[in-house]
Amino acid sequence: MEYIKCDKCNGKGIVLEKEFLGNICPKCFGNKKLDWVENIVGVKRKFSFEAFSSIIPDEVVEHLSKEICLGIDQYIMEKIIKNGKV
Repeated sequence: MEYIKCDKCNGKGIVLEKEFLGNICPKCFGNKKLDWVENIVGVKRKFSFEAFSSIIPDEVVEHLSKEICLGIDQYIMEKIIKNGKV
């Protein structure tokens, strides 16, 4: 299938409100491109992680992922120590 660049965000996935502040494009939802049907009727899906991760630097995603894992590990350990089970 052939895709075209989103005309709302010019294929960037974000729409700038100010010089430095952007929001995920309301037409392509950060996917940057649309097929011809999506271009006419709109995108049914609201958001994709791939689109989000292309906007957020890899280092930030990696850091947040580690923080989430550490928080889960700590929660599980606290439950085990308190109750003897998860």
